[in-house]
Amino acid sequence: MALWAAVPQPDLLVTENGHLVLRQEDGWVASDRRRDRFARRVFLERRAASEAAERAPEACDAVGCGYQLDEMRLVRVDALEGLAEDCRRAGLIIASVDVPSWLERRCRAEIIDAGELARHGALIAWIEAGRLVRIRHADPDGPVRRWM
Repeated sequence: MALWAAVPQPDLLVTENGHLVLRQEDGWVASDRRRDRFARRVFLERRAASEAAERAPEACDAVGCGYQLDEMRLVRVDALEGLAEDCRRAGLIIASVDVPSWLERRCRAEIIDAGELARHGALIAWIEAGRLVRIRHADPDGPVRRWM
């Protein structure tokens, strides 16, 4: 049991629909308590944590919401407008839309868009000192289609 406790736990779950479960100092919080309940419940059970007690504190505008995760600014966006500003301020952007590669290359922040989530499924991430240090997708090689 002591070995399990020594393994660093992830700081973030991004469901395949782009909803978030974030580790905060006092426990886990969710970006949306109604959507993706099954994924959230399984994730928290595997971490021996109870259900996320509340909705994550956020600052929202018309196209998305921002969260503080450790020392990193995380932004969840639903549209491309305003993405240039988010690229300057955030360390990680979760986009529920596809982000063109030319725009992604110009962005200082790491971007995980709808296409990546569709190809590789949900993901968990580790943050250290305000930097994204590791991502693990549910399906890193993409879906297995035996008929192909």
